[in-house]
Amino acid sequence: MMIHFKKHKANILVLTVLSMAIIMMLFGVIIDLGQSYLTKAKIQTIADHSASAGATVVGDMILKAAENNLVSDPSLQNIENSLLLITKDDIEDIVSDKSRVTDEVKKYISLNSQSNHLQVENYEIIYPYDYYQGNSKIMTKVIIKKDQNFFFAKLLNKNKITITAEAISSMPIK
Repeated sequence: MMIHFKKHKANILVLTVLSMAIIMMLFGVIIDLGQSYLTKAKIQTIADHSASAGATVVGDMILKAAENNLVSDPSLQNIENSLLLITKDDIEDIVSDKSRVTDEVKKYISLNSQSNHLQVENYEIIYPYDYYQGNSKIMTKVIIKKDQNFFFAKLLNKNKITITAEAISSMPIK
């Protein structure tokens, strides 16, 4: 009976070592995936805030155009909704002022990257996004891509993953 137990003891030791190695590898992959999830959350926040900043600039331009139209034509004093005070020419001016919107979005990407302790270099700003004449809103789209290097998943020949976050923010014009 004792000889039989010694044979199994060696098998149990081998199985235990293999099981521990597999469990350690799984924990490593879980840690890498958790890091990726955290990075995704951070870049999504950056994209959301930056797209909102773009929409805020558009809103400011709308209010300024409405204010200018109100000053130039005092008969419009009774109109309370500032969207009714802007003209098609105002809308075209707002849509064509890409640098003002994209500069603000870039500024927010930089500021939010610093506050999230994350370096964002690969991004795209689309302004105006999906706009056509007669549309009821002007949208800003921000796409951020970030390569996340793996630490433990390298054991499985996976060095990195590209994480993408997109955000769209809009401002009504009608």
